[in-house]
Amino acid sequence: MCKPKKIAITVGHSFKSGGAVGSAGLSEWNFNNQLALDVYMQLDNPTLYRVFYRDELRYIPAMNKLHKEIDEWGAKIDIEMHFNASRNKDAEGSEVLYRSQRGKIVAQIIQNKIVQNLVGTVNRGVKQRLTGRGSYGLKIGKSISVIVEPFFAEEQRFFDYKSENYKNLVSAYVEAIQELQTLEEFL
Repeated sequence: MCKPKKIAITVGHSFKSGGAVGSAGLSEWNFNNQLALDVYMQLDNPTLYRVFYRDELRYIPAMNKLHKEIDEWGAKIDIEMHFNASRNKDAEGSEVLYRSQRGKIVAQIIQNKIVQNLVGTVNRGVKQRLTGRGSYGLKIGKSISVIVEPFFAEEQRFFDYKSENYKNLVSAYVEAIQELQTLEEFL
């Protein structure tokens, strides 16, 4: 049996800097705040999981502070929740960003569960991010960090918290986190 791992669930962006706004008028922060809480409530051992939030500081200081808190708590994995945005109103699909080879394993597990649970979702794959948007948060801290973008802001079907699509998204995260707990101690 594998030793249980602490897994951080991070809500992307912050209350004031909410990120992209979806077709239902919800920012990434607003949507993922509820999503993170719904995922957390379905996990079986709450002492192994914690929801983290970024402060209202400028990006670099905020990320440094956030990852210091995650490191002090002892997380092995950090799952940062987002959704994607594009000027192309037809953009759709799921992708997970990672930096390291261990991050790629984590990213692939999460991506597989999202694609399995969200019927009809375009699989945009896992993508290594060494530079550009989001790359700073993937390289700091001791935990293996990934950024999850399960859909695009234009995909209205995910924004109703009572919909099957939303429930399936919650299930995808829960199943991925449960599978991450079964990984041998390469992490």
